Amino acid sequence: MTAFSDAVDALTPLAYYRCEDTSGNLVDSSGNDSTATASAGGTASYLQPGADGYGLKVVGTKYWDATLASAVVDDVTMFAMIKRAATYSTFGNIMSLGDDDQGGQMRLNPTTLIIEVIRADAQHCASSTIAVPRDGRWHSVCVTKAALAAPKIYIDGADVTAVSPADGTAWASTTALKIGARGNGSDRPLSGNGGAYIDEVWVLNAESAGASITALDALASNAVASGDDRRRRR
Repeated sequence: MTAFSDAVDALTPLAYYRCEDTSGNLVDSSGNDSTATASAGGTASYLQPGADGYGLKVVGTKYWDATLASAVVDDVTMFAMIKRAATYSTFGNIMSLGDDDQGGQMRLNPTTLIIEVIRADAQHCASSTIAVPRDGRWHSVCVTKAALAAPKIYIDGADVTAVSPADGTAWASTTALKIGARGNGSDRPLSGNGGAYIDEVWVLNAESAGASITALDALASNAVASGDDRRRRR
């Protein structure tokens, strides 16, 4: 365990995937046993130098599918560490709750490479003001939402939520989680063109305060700096 993983555990997330696995499915280290099952399509390279320990490289339509121990309703935090692909021909989904008629999706816009939050596939709820950099370094991406409030987007611990759009419509209750794809499966994968990396994925059924996200990002930065991959932004 590290200072970062200890801090995540202290939040008591619904699911926490450290991505330390050697193959196949992803173990849920939250204690809730919400194993994320690997899809048949695409490929994944395991035990890659990660943001905190090891991480995953995803190529093609590879994603993971999990059932959360209890439902996420409308208070939620979604967090991951990523190294995005160089380019995207379509949207690159980082994490999705529910199917495409239910909860929120955190995705990369293929043109601007900003983070977008989508509800029920077609309803654009929020966007980031900046793109996720591609510089060979790990970057934290996070979406938080309070009940009936518009989502907030954090990149590298900073609130980068654009003023518009801002849709506070409630997200439907769901226990379904996809990592690296949108709610209906393998299209619009995180991998983009040439592959992407992901690590330290977790979901909390509460809105995390901005200060908590900033503090976690700092711990993640320290974990990278003291590990095998020293290439992050700090």
